[in-house]
Amino acid sequence: MSLTLNLVAEQENVLKNFLTKYFEKDMMVDNITYEWSYTLENPLTATEIISAVMDNNLNNLITTWVSFDPNIFIKVKENNYNDVIKYILERYS
Repeated sequence: MSLTLNLVAEQENVLKNFLTKYFEKDMMVDNITYEWSYTLENPLTATEIISAVMDNNLNNLITTWVSFDPNIFIKVKENNYNDVIKYILERYS
């Protein structure tokens, strides 16, 4: 089972800076990348990325979308991210 995670930013360098810091290596993303989509073979990793965006108060700079099923995306917001994380843990643990 896999899960797709999309990160979207409206400003230059936001995604590059976040991904480089999160993964602690250069992610080879250019400065003008506004969308990053990744299919995670280990869906539990998504909980860590979602938490990093929310815990670092980046939800105003980065919009996070998660897809459990093809072409159906759920927007992760401050008021639902704990529920999304719980659902991921319940579904994939």
